[in-house]
Amino acid sequence: MPNVAGIQFMRGIAALGVVVYHACFLSVDYAAGSVYYVGMSVGMAGVDLFFVISGFVMVISTYREFDNPSEPSRFAAYRLSRILPPYWILTTVVLAYYLYNPGGVNAEHGGVDVVASYLLLPSNLLPLVPVAWTLVYEMMFYGIFFLLILFVARKYLGPALLAWALAIVANGILLSYTTFGLDTLPLHPFNLEFIGGALVGLLFMTKGIQSVRWSVAALTAGVCGYVGLALLFQFVHAADLSSYYVRIGLFGIPALCLVYGCVAPAFADRGPVGWILLVGEFSYSLYLVHIIVIHVGYRVFTKVLGADLGLAANAALAAVLIASSVAAGWIFYRLVERPSCVAAKRLLLNLRARKHLAFQQT
Repeated sequence: MPNVAGIQFMRGIAALGVVVYHACFLSVDYAAGSVYYVGMSVGMAGVDLFFVISGFVMVISTYREFDNPSEPSRFAAYRLSRILPPYWILTTVVLAYYLYNPGGVNAEHGGVDVVASYLLLPSNLLPLVPVAWTLVYEMMFYGIFFLLILFVARKYLGPALLAWALAIVANGILLSYTTFGLDTLPLHPFNLEFIGGALVGLLFMTKGIQSVRWSVAALTAGVCGYVGLALLFQFVHAADLSSYYVRIGLFGIPALCLVYGCVAPAFADRGPVGWILLVGEFSYSLYLVHIIVIHVGYRVFTKVLGADLGLAANAALAAVLIASSVAAGWIFYRLVERPSCVAAKRLLLNLRARKHLAFQQT
């Protein structure tokens, strides 16, 4: 897979955006002197940026072997070993706490669906790890992309993605989107962000993204878009994010601009360096663990110090929780995510090789 440093940088930005948003937003529940302002809700766009990045990575990681008959099984092995092992380990830890204290996990959202949590199935209840609702869409996208690799020739990938996008838009226009199940996920609007990222990846792998001028313009548009949204939310309160299509229009388009801009050769070859690249490396672990760190931190600190700490103290507490989340994400990555993913990938690839050998012998 091409080494695109800009994508790692954007992963770090996306993860930090979600962490800062949750650290500030949850102060509303735990701290009377809240440090949350409406403009901070733009931090939710980190999820949309992750979806676009995922679509981009799917294409550039499989493009050169798209017409290889053995590629679908290898794709499945890589994707499952990348997502599930650290998630299942953390889910099991949270399950143990849930069995000990059922009221301490997602009680305000009606409880949890344990089976759906492990299998990442659609549910009206949040998973044991609350932020894993996004992984339901991620796994569904992997499933659709697996079918594309299996049945669609590489030269038809672009038209297939566009046809999928048109089906989603048509469904949104003609039908009322009210359910959340396996039958409706393929036409869920969030898939437009995956598809957009995949189309950028296809452009990157075929014609290339050579123009520095266009890349700078795209990066500028993405940054200005999110800054403008933050100001809009803060001072106008005009956005209704309950509509998926409104959310995708507001958050997804700037995310596409950022991804398009950051993968030009001028940025990919000597991409941004620094600690955000490191955060991008363990962004998945950070995304998984941060919500638990923040919840636990608020519960402990407010129990010891009280809820009404004042603005300065609450701001300092939020900063401590953000830093603690980053530290916990790095530790989880080193001790859990990296070794478990490597072991799972080795196991799945060995099983795949044995099955292929047995098939050849028969």
